[in-house]
Amino acid sequence: AIFLIAFGVRLFMWQDTRLEVGKVQSVVADNYKTTAKQLSEVGVSGFFSSAGSLAGLNVLGHPPGYSIIIASITRIFGESRNAVQIFQITCDALSAVMIFLIAIELFPLAVGLIAGMLAAFSPQFAWNSVLLLPDTLAILPLLLAVYLLARAIRKPQVINFLAAGALVGLSCWLRANAVFMAPFLALMVLLVFEKRRRLQFAGAMLLGALIVISPMTIRNWIITRQFIPVSLGAGQTMLEGIADYDPTRRFGIPETDMA
Repeated sequence: AIFLIAFGVRLFMWQDTRLEVGKVQSVVADNYKTTAKQLSEVGVSGFFSSAGSLAGLNVLGHPPGYSIIIASITRIFGESRNAVQIFQITCDALSAVMIFLIAIELFPLAVGLIAGMLAAFSPQFAWNSVLLLPDTLAILPLLLAVYLLARAIRKPQVINFLAAGALVGLSCWLRANAVFMAPFLALMVLLVFEKRRRLQFAGAMLLGALIVISPMTIRNWIITRQFIPVSLGAGQTMLEGIADYDPTRRFGIPETDMA
C-alpha cells in the first residue's frame, strides 16, 4: 500500500511538472546525458582510457553511476526522458517502503506506518524523484544499508555488514555525498555491537565500501594521476562557496561550475 501510494503521488507530480523539470540544473542534466551517450559508444574499456572522450575533467565533476543507468535504460527503451523518470519514481516509491521497514525493525508498527506514509506523500521527495538528476536514486542503497544494520542488531552476521558497506559504495557511484558514511556507520557499529566481534563487523563494512568505490578511484588515478576518491564535485562546491563570499575576487576563484 505504501509503495502504490508513493508511486501514485510521484506520477501526479511527474504529470504536473513534466514541462518544468528540464529547467532544473539543465547543464548538469545534459552533462549526464552526454556522458551516457559516450559510455554507450566506447563501452567499459573506454571508461578507463586516459585518451578517450571520457577522460575530460568535466566528466570527473560527478560520479558516473547515473550516466551508466541512463545508458542502460536508453539501450532498452531508446532515448526517453520519460523512461528514466519512471525508473526514478519506482525507486523512490521503494525508498518509502524501506523507511517503513527500517522503522518497524526499531519501533512499533504504527511508527513505521506513519514514517512510510509521510515519505510516500512528501512533496519534496516526489519533486526530487522526477528531476533528471541522481539525487533520488542515491538514497535507496543507503536505506538498504541502514535496514541491514537494523536487522543485524538482533542477528549480527558479517555478510550483512559487508553488504551494507557495499551499498554505501553503490550510492557513491550516483552521488559523492555519502563518501564518509561508511566510516561513520562503522563507528556506530563499534559503539553498538558486542565487543568480541565489533571490529570484525566494522572492518567488513569498510571493506565492502572500499571494494565498490575503488574502481572509480583507480580510474581517476589512471586519467589524472591524482588521488580523487570519487569525483571533483565536492571540491568545486567548496571553491564556489568561497568565491560567493569573496566579492573583491581576492582569491581569483571562479563562482560557477562552468568557470
